[in-house]
Amino acid sequence: DVFSEDELRRAIHGLPDEGLEHVFAALMRTMEDGEQKEQQWENRVLPFWQSYWPTNRLTLRPRIAEDLSRLIVATGQRFPQATQTFDAWISPVPHPDYFVDLLSGTGICTLYPAETLAFLGRTVQRQGFAPSKLGLCLDQIVEATPPLARDPLMLDFRAFLDVRNA
Repeated sequence: DVFSEDELRRAIHGLPDEGLEHVFAALMRTMEDGEQKEQQWENRVLPFWQSYWPTNRLTLRPRIAEDLSRLIVATGQRFPQATQTFDAWISPVPHPDYFVDLLSGTGICTLYPAETLAFLGRTVQRQGFAPSKLGLCLDQIVEATPPLARDPLMLDFRAFLDVRNA
């Protein structure tokens, strides 16, 4: 009673959006619960995404967008590869505070400052509530690559934080 790869692919492609949310949550748990996150990414999550995920579904429900952002952060040193892999699905996250908090403590902001700024630009909306650790992430990015302080996206984020902190 083992599924063939083709049967598994068809089953996942046939799931409604709510079912895909559960599948993606399981992928997320694989990354968050594992000790060797880079290996989990390379050996489980990335192959699953490439082989089974219905990539023809261009829109993501907000819950999957949030889990996707957390999953990308959880990839650690595979962050640039993860942002490339999921490029078409990275989208604004309704409540980015949790993943921005995670991001600020990973070292990713200093290891991959330009990639991190671009990622934040696509996931954190510059309206409403500002994630509590966003300023820390931006500081880490500028500390690693000072010229990014003049990047238009960085200036936009700084203006957003200035308004929120006024």
